[in-house]
Amino acid sequence: MIVVVIASITAAASPIPGSGPAIAPNMSTAPQGAGQARQVTIPVGAHAAVYGKTSTGQRFGYSYVQGATGPQVAIPATAVAACTVYVSDLVLDAKFYWSGEQVCSDAFGLQNVRSQELRSSWSGWRGYSLWSNWSTPTTNQVVTEYYSTICNYGKGNYDYEAVVEGQATNIGSSPPVASGNILTSKPCGPQN
Repeated sequence: MIVVVIASITAAASPIPGSGPAIAPNMSTAPQGAGQARQVTIPVGAHAAVYGKTSTGQRFGYSYVQGATGPQVAIPATAVAACTVYVSDLVLDAKFYWSGEQVCSDAFGLQNVRSQELRSSWSGWRGYSLWSNWSTPTTNQVVTEYYSTICNYGKGNYDYEAVVEGQATNIGSSPPVASGNILTSKPCGPQN
């Protein structure tokens, strides 16, 4: 597991995702818990997206897998706000369970997350559950939400995956981030 330590992004570009801290807010402008470092654990293998805005108003964003090697992208040194959103593995234990988390820094405004479970079909992924409501907007730097849906046992075998989307009022929305662990051929039917 990788531990994300919240520190400062305004002095220099943040480290490359998967190689250390992914988000580091400027604690002097942090809206809540200023002066206190917080740690967020992003498990190795978790799929994540980073998005934000620079001092010139330009949006940036990219996706990565925590701990994986590949294209190396850093948060721009001119970032004035950034968020990392990720989704846990989808688990089936009588019901489907997963979580979504977003960590934001600096002048992000209010933030929240929402989620949906997907299932396979002949024409691609489709919603198994409806999109959840957006979580309550907050100025907290970290938002964690837990989700579950029932399994309609005996209604047909499909593959299942969860997605999470984040948003921050001063940045906009992230792309949906898929869990990456697809539960294959589970007998839970086409929809909830």
